[in-house]
Amino acid sequence: TGVQTCALPISLFILMGELMMHTGLANRAMNAVDKLMGKLPARLSLLSVVTGAIFGMLSGSTMASTAMLGSTIGPDMVERGYDKKMTYGPILASGGLAMIIPPSSLAVIYATNAQISAGRLLIAGLIPGIVMAINYSINIIFRVKRNPSLAPTYEPEEVPMKEKMTLFFRDLFPMVFIIFLVTGVFVIGIATPTEAAALGAIGTLIMAIFYKSVNFTVIVKALKGTVITSTMTLFIIGGSSRSEEHTSELQ
Repeated sequence: TGVQTCALPISLFILMGELMMHTGLANRAMNAVDKLMGKLPARLSLLSVVTGAIFGMLSGSTMASTAMLGSTIGPDMVERGYDKKMTYGPILASGGLAMIIPPSSLAVIYATNAQISAGRLLIAGLIPGIVMAINYSINIIFRVKRNPSLAPTYEPEEVPMKEKMTLFFRDLFPMVFIIFLVTGVFVIGIATPTEAAALGAIGTLIMAIFYKSVNFTVIVKALKGTVITSTMTLFIIGGSSRSEEHTSELQ
């Protein structure tokens, strides 16, 4: 059935996102991007877009991505006096990139229900997702140029070039490897979406162990979040499948 087909990749994608969030790997990457961006207008709004796109490539969970952005960047934007439209708009839009950019749990659901190739549908979302992120960034810059009051100006902490290089290779470059494990392997055709999801979850766990950010509490939280989100998602899929079957019988 559709539920059985998509249950494993969806659960693994969600597990990867939960591990990213609870081990602090997502925060490390976000902090690195923040310091590398320098003096840009509405930099926190742009940070939410860039981080949302990166996290979208690392997790198939829209809820996990939006929750991570909202809990980390959101309070800082409110404290600094960002307009609500420039705070919540970019966060919600960027969190939604996980629906488009592979790996996407929703893409796997749609492919299963439509009985088409999940791998091809995931690949098809890569370029549109990146274009959406670029359009979001352009829109933010354009709006702030027209109305500077939407985003306050402030001088970010100056980061020396040596520290920037350290941040890139220590906190961002490893994410490229995980992105390859998740997205690259099935884009080049050497793994199925389920295998890619498994590789991504294992790669994330290994990376967290390397950074010494894994303990029993973190594992329990990640597994609990995975079970809750996966169960809710799969119940929706199962309910929709039964509804379709009942409708077909009536017709």
